Amino acid sequence: MAAVWASMTVVIAPDSAAVHPASGIVDDVDVSAVTSSETVVVGGSDVSTGWTASSPLEHATSKAVPARQPRSCRNERENMGLPTRTYSAPPIYANGVPNDLAAHHEELDRDGYTIVRDAIDLKLIDDLLDDVHRLQDELERRPARNKFEGNHTTRTYNLLAHSEIWQQVPVHQSVLPLIEHVLGKECLISSLASIAIGPGESAQVLHADDQVQPLAKPHVATVCNSMWALTDFTEENGATRLVPGSHLWQNPNYRNGEPEVETIAAEMSKGSVLIWHGSLWHGGGANTTADETRVGVAMNYCAGFIRQQENIQLGTPPEVMATFTPQLRELCGLGVYRGLTGNIDKRSPAEVLYGDPPSRQIWDQDPTM
Repeated sequence: MAAVWASMTVVIAPDSAAVHPASGIVDDVDVSAVTSSETVVVGGSDVSTGWTASSPLEHATSKAVPARQPRSCRNERENMGLPTRTYSAPPIYANGVPNDLAAHHEELDRDGYTIVRDAIDLKLIDDLLDDVHRLQDELERRPARNKFEGNHTTRTYNLLAHSEIWQQVPVHQSVLPLIEHVLGKECLISSLASIAIGPGESAQVLHADDQVQPLAKPHVATVCNSMWALTDFTEENGATRLVPGSHLWQNPNYRNGEPEVETIAAEMSKGSVLIWHGSLWHGGGANTTADETRVGVAMNYCAGFIRQQENIQLGTPPEVMATFTPQLRELCGLGVYRGLTGNIDKRSPAEVLYGDPPSRQIWDQDPTM
């Protein structure tokens, strides 16, 4: 599962307006008629009706949903006149693979996923795979043996805290621009973990990575995740199962499963990257091979107004965080969202703790300009 709704607060009360508590801003929303049966999603300029404040999770299990194109908040910061990230971290490993952004954008919007074939230089892939094996041994990682994480699947979490090589992953320019298409340029790292599906593993229950959030669907994109193939992904060894177009649906029935839903296997070669919308129904595939382990890296992101899955700020030692680039520290959540959320005396945590360049705060903006 992915991140949970946290940083933005919405006030919902009968016959009252819903406002952002700090600034009083509700993005392009007429709240004069908002009632307790309506939800105002402040962070994404979206209004969704039908979620009663008393039972959001019950509502989220309903399947009836009107067809509607997923929304991207990538231009919201520009529309407010606030600066966006301008960092361009040169990759140590150059892949040289042309990235047809328009085609991938279309697939993400229409199908809820896209695969960037041969996106990552194989030298980086091999180095990452070696480090996964090293960490599994040193940290004595074993299968969790539960319904979600599996009985023959080994996971290592919080990878940024363990090795410098993982700093290459969140900012990779074959992937991050596609994530930003869905979440906007102020998205955050939600989690970074390796997933090794071993022989004999059964198929994971279908789920949506954003379904833990008590929000009526469809809603503005809050999660967008990626899977880096450190080995070939095949239908036999547990390639991720997808339900194309399901990012426009309500949540799957996680508790009882969705046995009648047809899925496809996201087969891809080593070095490719699968990217999917957080509302897309998916799950790890069954590994029916005798001796083949499918190894991938789940590089997950969330919108800047969403709480991250992993507490990266506390989970990463300060001396390790100090080695990150300003861009990576901002992705870890040490920046300020939309010039407002997460500031320390009108400064970003990265500026206070690490001397990063100052960010322009919302209070310093001239609304007439």
